[in-house]
Amino acid sequence: MEKLSDKDIIRNIQQGQIDNYSHLVHRYVDRLQMYVRQFIKKVEDRDDIIQTTFINYYKVIDRIDPDRPIWPYLLTIAKHEVAQFLRTHMKNVSLTEDIKDEKAEYNIDEKNIIEKTIAKLNKRDKQIIKLLYQGFTYKEIAEKLEKPLNTIKTIIRRLRLKLTRNNDKTRG
Repeated sequence: MEKLSDKDIIRNIQQGQIDNYSHLVHRYVDRLQMYVRQFIKKVEDRDDIIQTTFINYYKVIDRIDPDRPIWPYLLTIAKHEVAQFLRTHMKNVSLTEDIKDEKAEYNIDEKNIIEKTIAKLNKRDKQIIKLLYQGFTYKEIAEKLEKPLNTIKTIIRRLRLKLTRNNDKTRG
């Protein structure tokens, strides 16, 4: 099976070849999961949000410009879905119960350590980490920052080592 470009997939769907939508889903589901995972803990809720994101994208696919990248559309829809989910579900969550849980305390401490380490990074490194958490691939980060792909890979590897070492030092 030949690998279709995003542009070809969108055009095919707009011309009635709806079976091409599965190519789009397979291509972007992992990136959406990475993004949604930052905000939503339960797998079932994440899956619902991702499914709704793809459904909402499909509903407007006839109005989508095939020459424009797909990811920004999907990310915008996912952001709205996450916000909607949090608005409706956060009313039912008791923050005091979460704080009492030891695991939650540990995660909060670990998150604080990571945030402090990230705060010490230079502007470029912070930007790379932000792009990673937004679900961008290494290649897309390289293109966005106009750097060679191998340079981005090296920077990310060094950042991971730095974050891990700092986390280990602070813990133990």
